Amino acid sequence: MGKLICFGDSLTVGSIGYSYIKFLKATTSYTIKNKGINGDTTSMMYGRLKRYMEHSNSERKDMYIICIGTNDLLLPYLTSISPLWRIQMTPRVKAMKCLTDDSAFEKQYRKIFETILLHNQNMIVLGLSHLELLGFPNDKLDKRNGIIKKLAEEYHVSYIDVVAIQSELNINGNSVYSWKNKNLLRLFEGIVFAFIPGIKDYLSKTRHLRFTIDGAHWNSKLAKAISDKIQTIL
Repeated sequence: MGKLICFGDSLTVGSIGYSYIKFLKATTSYTIKNKGINGDTTSMMYGRLKRYMEHSNSERKDMYIICIGTNDLLLPYLTSISPLWRIQMTPRVKAMKCLTDDSAFEKQYRKIFETILLHNQNMIVLGLSHLELLGFPNDKLDKRNGIIKKLAEEYHVSYIDVVAIQSELNINGNSVYSWKNKNLLRLFEGIVFAFIPGIKDYLSKTRHLRFTIDGAHWNSKLAKAISDKIQTIL
């Protein structure tokens, strides 16, 4: 049996919030490789994917699960919420090659599809989830989801609409969270989660968030629902 090779950012890693991988491990016999990297962007992940596939066994049929693109919008957004975030994130936006232009995003995402499919591999692509951050442009995220879905249809790839899953969960509430003036808290929470992972859902609940623990990273309810959709496809 082939492997499940999961490329993405912190949503795939699962060290901050919950990854779908945590729940997928309990329901599938596939060997799973978590290739997520915290803070990754579409351009940077494409480079990693390309290098990985150049050294992979092309004779074996694996399933690639792709979840990338949130940070292309999130990192530029963070530069606007406070002077300290601007100082912290402005050089990172450039270093991580954030794609702020939709046409550039589509071009790079197309390369991801073609790289996987030209190696005769299977693929599932996840749409981007709505963030629960104050002032975050989810309308721009919806446009990016339209691009990803269109490419999935063009290349006959399974597409999972994560925003639709969020709607299907029908969790009461409409709270948002702000990272303004929380630079040090974000760092502290990352350390705490490594030692006390059970506190993640507690924070989600106390902050009255429906799908995330901090406005961006998934809580267990959303991560499990995404895992269930993946398992259905598998």
